[in-house]
Amino acid sequence: MTEIDQTGTSTFIATPPWWIPMLSGGGAPVTSRGHAFLLVGEDGDEASLLGGFLAARHLCQQWDGEDPCGTCNSCRSFLQQAHGDFLRVTRQEGKVAIGIEQIRDATRFVQQTPLYGQSKVLLIEAAERMTLAAANSLLKTLEEPAGNTLILLASSGVWRLPATVRSRCQRVMIPRPTEDEALTWLSAQVACDASETLDRLAAAHGRPIVAWMAADATDVSLEATLSRSFEDMSNQQTLPSVWSSLPVETLLERLLVWIEAQARHSLSANHTGEGASWLTLHRCIAELSGRIKLGATPSQDILMTEVYRLCRSRGHRAFDDVAVRFLSSLGRVGYAG
Repeated sequence: MTEIDQTGTSTFIATPPWWIPMLSGGGAPVTSRGHAFLLVGEDGDEASLLGGFLAARHLCQQWDGEDPCGTCNSCRSFLQQAHGDFLRVTRQEGKVAIGIEQIRDATRFVQQTPLYGQSKVLLIEAAERMTLAAANSLLKTLEEPAGNTLILLASSGVWRLPATVRSRCQRVMIPRPTEDEALTWLSAQVACDASETLDRLAAAHGRPIVAWMAADATDVSLEATLSRSFEDMSNQQTLPSVWSSLPVETLLERLLVWIEAQARHSLSANHTGEGASWLTLHRCIAELSGRIKLGATPSQDILMTEVYRLCRSRGHRAFDDVAVRFLSSLGRVGYAG
């Protein structure tokens, strides 16, 4: 987790307070209890940021039990994205998955002698994007890594990982912050007043890491427009223009977050029927999102129109039948498919 200070130098940003119990549960650093960890969060970017933080802390030459020092040779190299003992694996541009060759290269990396200290760190971002062949090629390394290697898999879709991978990793669950924690931390990271901080947090559906990563005010405005389009679905029959301005995958991810929030609200208010329909809608969109991530390439205009029609039908008495037909079109029959 880095930021640029007033001198133009990269530094580590403040550790989010809601991470602290997770990082040192039982009084010992979480990475001292094994060599392979699955970092699971609602947001993939936060899981990846946690992975980078753990990697920097593990490699820091002057670590004092808290944050990485930021001044040793290892930290400086890490901040410059030039650390010879750290490898970050992510989906290549233009690809829909992390392929087997990427994982084979990663395996060769961890087998090499460390350059700075005694260990190497491998971070696989959005690990659920690995192809089955890539995931299988990682199994031996997860089980018996070479030397003193730390392996981190970051994921917001852990259910898409093969059970053979999940069983070889210790799971670290990233908690959601309280509103006070989120506002306090975010206000310390962004140069804006309290009102704008609240707007940023609201646009990110209460997720401060997402709000912090928004590039500028334009992003906040876009998120606000997108959120309003979700809220106005019952009143607006035509597809909102903002839906067509975003990549399909991005739009579906934002839509899933919003649906989850509606489901939690309905269920916490004991509106069981409402909550059930939101969960059904979530399943439909999640199945579709999964197909897109695996490489399906439908026409965006047609797809968005169908998704919008599905969302608008959620409150209709025939919604269950509509959902079944939608799932069937994806190869999922009924609710147990």
